[in-house]
Amino acid sequence: MTSINTPLSDSSGRIPLQSIPDLSATYVGLNKVGQSKFETQRSLALEPWHAALANRDNAPAKWLALGDSITEGMGASTNLNRWTQRSLTGLRNRFATTGLTGGGTGFLPSHYDSTSMGQPYSASSGTPVLNTDFGIGRRTAQMTGTQTYTYTITCSSFDVWYVTPTTTGTIGVQIDGGAVISVNTVGGTILDGNVWNSGALTPGTHTVVISVVAGTTYFGGISVYNGDESKGIRLYEAGHYGWTTSNWLTNSNWWPRTINTIQPHLVTIALGTNDINAGVNPKTFGTNLNSLITSIRGQITAPPSIVLVAYPARTDITPAYPWQSYVDQMHSIASADSLISVLDLSVRMSSPSNTAIGTWNADKVHPVDKGHALIADTFTGFISPK
Repeated sequence: MTSINTPLSDSSGRIPLQSIPDLSATYVGLNKVGQSKFETQRSLALEPWHAALANRDNAPAKWLALGDSITEGMGASTNLNRWTQRSLTGLRNRFATTGLTGGGTGFLPSHYDSTSMGQPYSASSGTPVLNTDFGIGRRTAQMTGTQTYTYTITCSSFDVWYVTPTTTGTIGVQIDGGAVISVNTVGGTILDGNVWNSGALTPGTHTVVISVVAGTTYFGGISVYNGDESKGIRLYEAGHYGWTTSNWLTNSNWWPRTINTIQPHLVTIALGTNDINAGVNPKTFGTNLNSLITSIRGQITAPPSIVLVAYPARTDITPAYPWQSYVDQMHSIASADSLISVLDLSVRMSSPSNTAIGTWNADKVHPVDKGHALIADTFTGFISPK
C-alpha cells in the first residue's frame, strides 16, 4: 500500500493517483488526507474540461459520452430523462452562458438500439440497414430508395452527420416542407465524421426530413442547436446497447474520425457492464480500455479530461470475475495518467438488486428515470469545479 506521505511528482505538475493510498479500497475508505489528495487529483484531471467550461461564453464546452446501453438511455422513459441529457440540463442550469437560455438538444442519432425511450426521430418510412461501423455511438442508417427519417426539433440551426461512401450517394434534406436540398456525400474514400449545416433558421420548432436523392447514403444523425452554435455547453451522446470494450475497438480506422470532428474537452467512458456479462478477463478489459483511450486521444488536438464511469455491479448474473476487479482496472489506468479520473457509482448508489429506493429496473441492470436522475446529479457534481 502506498504511503500517504509519498512525495508528489509528475512531469505535468499534476498529482498522480499512485501518491494516494491504495485505490482498490473504496473511495469512502480513504482517510482524510487520502480523500483530500483524491479530490485534488480529480480537480486537476478535469482542468481541461473546467477551462472549457469557464470559456463557455466564447466557445462551446463539448462533452462526448461513450458507453453502453445505460449511457444510451435504456431504462429511461424518454430521451430527456437519460442521465446524459439530465446532466446536460444540470450543467446548463449550474453554469449559465451569457445571452443564452438553455441551448439545443444536442446530438440525435439515426436511431437508438435501446428500446425503453422510443426513437430520436418523430417518424420514419422504410427499413434502413442499421450499420454499426460508423458514426457517433456507431449507429448509422444505411439508406436507399424511399426510406426517410423525420425529426421534429426546436432549433436555430442543425447539422447533418454523414459518411462519405466510395460510390454514389446523395442525401436529401427537407426543412418545413420546403424544397429538398441535395447533399452530395461522395468522397472517393470512406470517411466518417462529415457534417452539413443548415444555416441560420428562425428560432422555433422545425420539421426536418432526411431522405435519399440518389444511390446509397450513410446517415449518422443530426446535431440540434438553439442559439448555442458558438457558445454554451454541448453533449454528444455515444452509447451503444450491449457493447463491450472490444466492440468499440473494431473498425478503428473509420468511426474515430467523428471524434476528430467534435474535438471534445471532456470524454466519459462508461463500459464494463457487458464485459463482465461476457466473462471478459478483467486484465483484458483494462488492456482494451487503454487501447480505446489511446484511439480517442489520437483524434483530439488538445488532450481532453477523461472520466471512467463505473456503474454499480449488475446482479442478474453470477459473473466469472468480481465487479471490483474491473473497477480496479479503471483505477489502475487513472493512477498512471494525470488527465484521467474515476467516478465509482457503486459507492454512491445502492445495488440494482435493491428495489426499495426505486432507482433500478426489475432486470437488475438498468436504472429507471429516478436512477438516471441520481446518476446525473452525482455525475454533474463530480465534473463541476469545486
